[in-house]
Amino acid sequence: MPTAIKTKIRPGKLIVIEGIDGAGKTTVIRKLKKRLRSKGHKVILSEWRESPTIGGYLKQLGEEGVKLCPHAFSALHAADFADRVHREITPALDRGDIVICDRYFYTEIVRDAGLNMDSKWSEGLFPFAPKPDLIVYIDISLNTSLARVRKRIKRNGKPGSLNKTLQNTTGSLIGSLDSTTGIMINSKYTEDGDPMTDIEREKIKFGFQLITRKKYDELFKKEKNVAQIDGEKGRNTVFTHSLAAIKNALR
Repeated sequence: MPTAIKTKIRPGKLIVIEGIDGAGKTTVIRKLKKRLRSKGHKVILSEWRESPTIGGYLKQLGEEGVKLCPHAFSALHAADFADRVHREITPALDRGDIVICDRYFYTEIVRDAGLNMDSKWSEGLFPFAPKPDLIVYIDISLNTSLARVRKRIKRNGKPGSLNKTLQNTTGSLIGSLDSTTGIMINSKYTEDGDPMTDIEREKIKFGFQLITRKKYDELFKKEKNVAQIDGEKGRNTVFTHSLAAIKNALR
């Protein structure tokens, strides 16, 4: 497990929600935040790639189709994360709030692993990360993950100019791979210049998900503060089990 620090005891609680694409993190987080607030807790949500200084820049790069090498992409995510730790996470913990992180630095480590990058290099980017009080790891099968991501791409496709680049990816998964890794992959052609089929796109995504899921298992295997939730049991069940784990961590 990469190093995470807790330099001093803080009155707040840090809850991290992790899982591969399609695990249902967003849905569960929304319900958890609502339920905890209804019980009188002050809850702060910190989201991946959403720092006020770096997050917008990362989105701009994606919109402009800027190609980044994997190391540059990871470094920018580390900068985004550091800014959120400084501006959002640490102050909220010092106030005694509950901080729910929609993905933590583990996300970057598993995604870097999916790109065959050196794990020690990736882990070395986050020596400042506070140690979570609880990691909720929502685990789903690769087939479920791919089916949900495929459905998401179809749902988000819109007619008109926005859909020009999606017309070749609707029903496939290459667009999701781009957003996941920051590696801009041509959605039309293979490296040999041949038209890329939906099957080829799905193979790319499947291979990436296979590696990231394996890396999550490796990272969380020996940690005592991890609640592994079976995402195959339905979102209501995932929510119930996640809430129970959080309540236990708040004691």
